[in-house]
Amino acid sequence: MPDEFARAVHELVRDKVEKRAPEIEVSAGKETPAVINIMAALKESVRRAERRCKR
Repeated sequence: MPDEFARAVHELVRDKVEKRAPEIEVSAGKETPAVINIMAALKESVRRAERRCKR
C-alpha cells in the first residue's frame, strides 16, 4: 500500500509540474448512498429515549 501511495503522489506531482490535469476514474456501477436527515434521526432518537424513561 505505501508503494501505491508513493507512486500516486509522484505521478500527481509530475503531472502538476507538467501542468496536466490528473486522471479521475469514475465507476458507473455504484449507486449513490441514501441521504439521512440527521435532525429527524436525532429527534426520533430523543423521542424514543423519552418514552423509555417514562415507563
